[in-house]
Amino acid sequence: MEQPNEQDIRDTFAHLMLQQYGVDFVDDLFSADDDIAVHAAEEFSDIFFHQGDIYPHSATSVPHLVGALGLVGPGARAELIHLLAGVATASNVSVGEARLITEATRRVFERLSALEAYLRDEDDRVRLAALMSLTDLARINAPQMQFSRGRPPFVGAYPESFEPEAYRQQLRDLIGGMRDDFDSAWRVNCEAALAYLAFEAPDASRAEQPHPFWAMLERH
Repeated sequence: MEQPNEQDIRDTFAHLMLQQYGVDFVDDLFSADDDIAVHAAEEFSDIFFHQGDIYPHSATSVPHLVGALGLVGPGARAELIHLLAGVATASNVSVGEARLITEATRRVFERLSALEAYLRDEDDRVRLAALMSLTDLARINAPQMQFSRGRPPFVGAYPESFEPEAYRQQLRDLIGGMRDDFDSAWRVNCEAALAYLAFEAPDASRAEQPHPFWAMLERH
């Protein structure tokens, strides 16, 4: 699957920034200063979705977001991984635009293997972003998943070759095989991921608790 090159990514992002904010802050997003890059990534997220809204460019720019992961610093990389997961599961669009959600979801699901690579990133923020995002995406198509407002458009919107249960098992095997590769905090979060994939509550008796952001995976 062909990925856009760096210049194409920069040009696309600059166009979206100018369109939305009237200012180009691409250099901030790709800055070597982590604080500057993270702030730019947080602002950039509003261009793709805000409070559940996604836009026509949300789907078409998914390859550019994936391509940017290898070009930005670790803080911005973690933010963009969360952004990709958000784009894949956004569900609050105008009537008649649900197709935007399903197209964005499918494009992200086509690139899950690219996100899996970041489960071994040196930066713990990036690893956690990948772990949480992949766990969330693997869960949404499981029969046990319950949604309070009916079946969201993103459920089932994946490539024809994608088998939800097979992927959940693949992800369980991947996480289970690497939970001891880093520090104890990483092991705890891997164990939490495995519990969520099995639709079980993480072990509350443990002295070390999962990262508090795991609570957001309990959607409904």
